[in-house]
Amino acid sequence: MDLIENYFKELKTYFTETDLEDYNEIKEVLKEHIDVSLEEGRTIEEVIASMAPPEEIASDFFEDRRLETAINAKKDVVASEEVQAFFMQNLKRKIKVISKSIFLVVRAFFSIFLLCALLYFTIYLSKELIKEGNLAIIPLSSILLITSTLLFLLSIRNNIHPRNKIRLASLFLFGTGILILVVASLTDTLFYHGEDLNIDLVLTDNKDIQLTVNSDADVEIAAVEVPENEPFRIMVDGYFSKSDRNKIEKSTDKNKVNLTIDQFDCWNLFTRTGDSDIIIFIPKGLVLDKINFDLIDGKLRLIDVNTDHFKLNMTNGDFYGKNLVAKSGIINNKYGDIVMDNASSKLELNSFNGKNIIDYFNGPITANVQSGLTIIKHSTADQLDLASQSGKVIVEDSTIKKINSITDSGQTILKQTIGDIAIQSNSGKVILQNNLGALNVANTSGNTISVQTNVLASTIKSDTGFIKWVQGENKKLAIEASTKKGKLINLVKNESTEVDTTIKINSNSGDIRVVKIE
Repeated sequence: MDLIENYFKELKTYFTETDLEDYNEIKEVLKEHIDVSLEEGRTIEEVIASMAPPEEIASDFFEDRRLETAINAKKDVVASEEVQAFFMQNLKRKIKVISKSIFLVVRAFFSIFLLCALLYFTIYLSKELIKEGNLAIIPLSSILLITSTLLFLLSIRNNIHPRNKIRLASLFLFGTGILILVVASLTDTLFYHGEDLNIDLVLTDNKDIQLTVNSDADVEIAAVEVPENEPFRIMVDGYFSKSDRNKIEKSTDKNKVNLTIDQFDCWNLFTRTGDSDIIIFIPKGLVLDKINFDLIDGKLRLIDVNTDHFKLNMTNGDFYGKNLVAKSGIINNKYGDIVMDNASSKLELNSFNGKNIIDYFNGPITANVQSGLTIIKHSTADQLDLASQSGKVIVEDSTIKKINSITDSGQTILKQTIGDIAIQSNSGKVILQNNLGALNVANTSGNTISVQTNVLASTIKSDTGFIKWVQGENKKLAIEASTKKGKLINLVKNESTEVDTTIKINSNSGDIRVVKIE
């Protein structure tokens, strides 16, 4: 290699800075000649000896240029075809140089990416072997395939010899990597599935029990009531990695259980342990201190559970709680389905795009809903605070002393509910039916529809939204409706002086329609 480099260094000394492009072209031609000769089996010494000295090659080049200049000088006018040909030749030369530069840059970045990936897979494979005793198939195959690609990129460099041997090694590694992937796919060993575990976790102290379960995998959790003389225990069944097995076996401490299983990170991307089951055995009459669940996916069933504090963070899956009693409860639901039946708590519900059904609930509720569906029915509370962005919220057949609802563009539906109602809406739709109590609605541009067979002291305000009020006949009720720019129809005017209740409906530019129930 030193002979070739010295040869080109000497050749370059005969060219000035303005002639470097010509030098590079000559160099490329000579390199191709050298590569062909080396592939034919000749040594570097033999190839250099067969070539003309650098001085002679440079001399011939400049002699040809002087001859071409002399010939062109004899012509009075240069033909346009020759000018065009010369221009296209220079353009092609520049394009070739730019393309080669781009290729070199892309190849460099691609090589760096492959080296980073190779480092990651190598560390992953090492950690898996040490911690789990598992030969991770995908990282192993990836290492072979990446190494194969790097060798191929190396082989296309002009100064690498022998090229054929490097490409042969690259092809061998590539074939081996593909073969391992195919065999692993056919034998279901592509991913690491962990080891089977069935264990009972028994607490030695039943006082002020605290339970925490964190899982990123699909897990099914159920609570079962057992006789009061039995201890609090948890049965865990499923396939788990060795590291998770160790965590599970050490998860109890007197009156505390902290189960953290199947946590996803960059070092277990190729682990698939499958579904797992957790059964919680709770002695009858036992009041837990705290239960926390943090679940990415799965099913959670809590029946006849009594605790001071309850918290659920759920991304997907579904939760069913029946006869759940808690002093305070927090539910953060992203996309899951939540059903609470005959429960009692001071509840905070935060839902992004989930489905929430709360039935026969007792206790104050604060609900923050981004979108999705939330239904509250047959419930009793001193206060219900609702905040909705674009979700649909339904409250029906409930007795709640005070309801405060704020929505942007969602739907708010209240049916057959007893209590004072205050609704603020930007552009959402408000539907009211047969409620009892004071009603105050401010809906900027959304539609408001109310159907009442009984008397409801109400104030309805709107800027541009449509208001429709359908009222049952009552001689002691008067409806005062007015709009500045919209269309007004009021068929429930009452001229009697014996009026007990007045409904006030006002709009700036929206239409108002007040009609009787037929």
